[in-house]
Amino acid sequence: MSPIKNVIFIMLDTLQFNYLGCYGNTNVKTPNLDRFARQGFLFENAYSEGLPTIPVRRAIMTGRFTLPYAGWKPLDLNDTSLTDMLWCREVQTALVYDTPPMRLPKYGYSRGFDYVKFCNGHELDHETFHNVPLDPAVKAEDYLSPGMLHRNEDGEYDSSSQSLIREAECYLKQRQFWKSDADNYVSVVAREADDWLRRKRDPKRPFLMWVDSFDPHEPWDPPSVWEGKPCPHDPDYQGNPMILAPWTEVKGVMTEEECAHIRALYMEKVELVDKWIGNLLDSIREQGLWDETMVIITSDHGQPMGNGEHGHGIMRKCRPWPYEELVHVPLLIHVPGLEGGKRIESFVQNVDVTATMMDALGYGQSALSEAGHEGIQTYGADEMHGISLLPVMRGETDTVREVAIAGYYGMSWSLITKDWSYIHWLKNDIDTDEMNRLFYDGSGKGGNAGRQSAELEMKEEMWTCVQGAEVTVPEQDELYDRRADPFQLNNLAGEHPEKAKELLTEAGYPNGFDMTITVPSNYQSHMDTAQVIVEQLKAVGINATIQPVTWESWVQDTYSNRQFQSTVVGVDASNMTARAMLERFVSTASRDFINYNNADYDALFAQAQACYDDGEQTALYRAMEKNLAENAANVYIQDMADFVAVRDGLEGPSFYPIYVLDLSTIHYTK
Repeated sequence: MSPIKNVIFIMLDTLQFNYLGCYGNTNVKTPNLDRFARQGFLFENAYSEGLPTIPVRRAIMTGRFTLPYAGWKPLDLNDTSLTDMLWCREVQTALVYDTPPMRLPKYGYSRGFDYVKFCNGHELDHETFHNVPLDPAVKAEDYLSPGMLHRNEDGEYDSSSQSLIREAECYLKQRQFWKSDADNYVSVVAREADDWLRRKRDPKRPFLMWVDSFDPHEPWDPPSVWEGKPCPHDPDYQGNPMILAPWTEVKGVMTEEECAHIRALYMEKVELVDKWIGNLLDSIREQGLWDETMVIITSDHGQPMGNGEHGHGIMRKCRPWPYEELVHVPLLIHVPGLEGGKRIESFVQNVDVTATMMDALGYGQSALSEAGHEGIQTYGADEMHGISLLPVMRGETDTVREVAIAGYYGMSWSLITKDWSYIHWLKNDIDTDEMNRLFYDGSGKGGNAGRQSAELEMKEEMWTCVQGAEVTVPEQDELYDRRADPFQLNNLAGEHPEKAKELLTEAGYPNGFDMTITVPSNYQSHMDTAQVIVEQLKAVGINATIQPVTWESWVQDTYSNRQFQSTVVGVDASNMTARAMLERFVSTASRDFINYNNADYDALFAQAQACYDDGEQTALYRAMEKNLAENAANVYIQDMADFVAVRDGLEGPSFYPIYVLDLSTIHYTK
């Protein structure tokens, strides 16, 4: 029987993974989280798949990816959340948080919890302290960079500057009453969570408590700021404290000195988070809960803070850039009954946290496949995209995922492997008016800062820059050597032609060569693909010529008789087993039209066919795929956007060749 009775999930906001000592930072002092990591499990490659704040929480609430389905949006009525899955079961649930976007009632992120405690005051709270006068001696301009603020011809601040000043004033109205670091938001959240554990929970029932602290999110207001003391990480700094970043690029707005100071304030605030989360962890131990409670600590995303590895020239989560400093997150887990002190290299995603929590509470795939209470159907763990991390922490497997994905809905995708990270930019138009209406009603009363902020921000693309910055995404996709360039500073996408020329010279073709690409002319998609290949090869000195042929000629001469130098072929694998697909490359196979002849591959295939264990057979299939990749048996280019829907009850359609559909074979079965 598992010793895990309870789960405490601690979500931090904007905590960059490499600002923790346990992830290699020697400047930031995080003794509590470092101790937690030493005693538990540290995941070195944890990634949030869809950014920013709300999409991440939606993914964890449901255990399902937000990419590519949705971005910043409420929980749907059809979304099955953690509390839906635990409803009417013995587990009591609690949510203690100060994360402002989660509080919007229509967003539904607090629904179903037995206990909910929201701590007022953090970002966007322009109502709680609306009528509180600000000390006349306190000026918002003194907490912002002069480069952020701009005046019009009348000498008045422009709308962007006014909005930023109002935001700073909102924070300052609260901070003028602070007396110690116990007044900071993370401290309030930690103490409220501790209060529920000590006084309000039913000690006879297991529980899941979600603790959501918005810190170390901006404003960067650690003790040194409101105490008026030098920041311990930047004691010689003489400029403004800089509690907020601008809505723009760093270049031309902030000095490098100011950027460095923001990073110093951020480090101090991370240390404050470590202190108060450490106090909560100590309380869990003191209450005797440690040996029966799984504790998970992570963040929704990181934070860009300047140039180079600090943020690619930006100072806010204001662009759809899925770089490491944003999408790579810390993930630390304490598991009762398991020896900790282990670092896990496998890729994992935020949705895996959900599957892990449900598994720990005893509601894995089989349990969650049951119908909900009173006829309310809840999906099971097998319908989640998440994978429980308990097996990898138990040492039963080394791998959870081979690759991680990340990005902004409708704006960018990133694929991350052990060796490479690839970023693909989307050019889709975003309905920014509709996105912003989620936040503003135009009344001038609610939302971020009322009508003026709404009008200002609705002018630009969602999550891009406002004043003085480029808002277009890059024209070229990006590719990075993850091992040599972990923070993606050297884009290799544009360097491949030169590298390819070097490889051609080594192969004995210093001046390139001529080649022919045989293509069935009736497939326009194949013709278009071949044209792209021609242009790419031209850049490295290879002269490729497209030879269009009829479909009949391609089938007879190219496919059957194997008369070609190169060709473009599409494989419909929708109804093919792994065996059927991989058999195409066995040297003796009649359908091995590329004449692949590899003894190791043939041996692996023979072993797979003689194997009756699914796991062993899958491992052999993966070894075969690796063999094909390493030897470039085929160069896989793309997945075609060709989909066919067939009404239930119809049989007989054949979709190959794609452009031919024999209607005489189609019939109803019911």
